[in-house]
Amino acid sequence: MQKSLSAFLSVLALLMLLVACSPYRQLDSDEYLLHKNIITVDRPELKDGIKPIIKQKANRRILGVFRFHLAVYSMGNRGKPTRFKNWLKNTVGEEPVVLDTLFTNKSTAQIKQYMTKHGYFDAEVSDTTLYKKKKAIVKYKIVSHEPSYITSVVRQSSDPNLDSIIKNDTTGSKLKAGMIYNENIMQDDRERLTRLFRNSGYFEFTQQFISYRVFTSDTSRNVAVYQDIAAFSTADS
Repeated sequence: MQKSLSAFLSVLALLMLLVACSPYRQLDSDEYLLHKNIITVDRPELKDGIKPIIKQKANRRILGVFRFHLAVYSMGNRGKPTRFKNWLKNTVGEEPVVLDTLFTNKSTAQIKQYMTKHGYFDAEVSDTTLYKKKKAIVKYKIVSHEPSYITSVVRQSSDPNLDSIIKNDTTGSKLKAGMIYNENIMQDDRERLTRLFRNSGYFEFTQQFISYRVFTSDTSRNVAVYQDIAAFSTADS
């Protein structure tokens, strides 16, 4: 019982020490610790794809509450440097994530690009930063509007042999009319066709020989996709 109590008190003392080593005291007057990012998007299915785009992530939390690694770094950063403190900072600690608005701007631009690649050409992306004491909360708001749909997919090649392979490939592609425009699926189809041509004897065929042309209507709601396969040297025998 005494051992358990002693261990508990030791852990409690350590936590109190870490809390006392506040990282906020080590920030310059114009610096703010990134507290968290908040993403609001009207199409929840896109949120998981947007999260990795954010350039700056807040310091890790234990159990979603306590920033243990940041506190350890701050403790190692106090007072006179020692070998032990340097070890704490470099192996256990985590450097404070100080808000950099350049990263915020880049994140907003890349979210807009992400939305465009997923067929939401008219999406609106904005960011707002809230400052409270030495903390910063960055909010990203995405209004997707209506998506653009692929109305037709035309595959063609000036190489008769490749064109014949394309014409016989009727069920393998996920790139189809009626789907929301999605550049990831277009890239997947480029890779799939490359494998198909190689398996058909074009062993040195590469993705660079497959290109896309995209045409939109006046409203950008309808998209025609042309998949062009360049002529290639004859298949190896």
